[in-house]
Amino acid sequence: MGNEVGEAVFYEASRTADSSFIKPDLFESKNLIPVTTLQHKIEQLGVRNVDFLKLEAEEFEPEVLEGAGDSLRQFKKKIAVDVSPERNGKSPRDRVDSLLRDSGFNVWVVGAALLKKQK
Repeated sequence: MGNEVGEAVFYEASRTADSSFIKPDLFESKNLIPVTTLQHKIEQLGVRNVDFLKLEAEEFEPEVLEGAGDSLRQFKKKIAVDVSPERNGKSPRDRVDSLLRDSGFNVWVVGAALLKKQK
């Protein structure tokens, strides 16, 4: 999943466990793979509403949420997003927070003390 339908470069970094669409400092290989948006997949499957979404996208959480578009309004109950500092050592928390609030969600941060310790 991403913020547009098409193809994207996926960086494989198995030695450091940093494989992602976000280019890590060190990687072994890169592959062009098909990517779709959450909105496109929801429309394709005919999903009317979703009770819960757990989003763990190895640094690509903001892009997945951007690709959800108006379909985020179908997520009636809860969305859990991992915003640990995996994005080249930084957390996408502020961007994720903004995307969710702009879509009408109340946002609660759990584990913020843990994030502070890792900085």
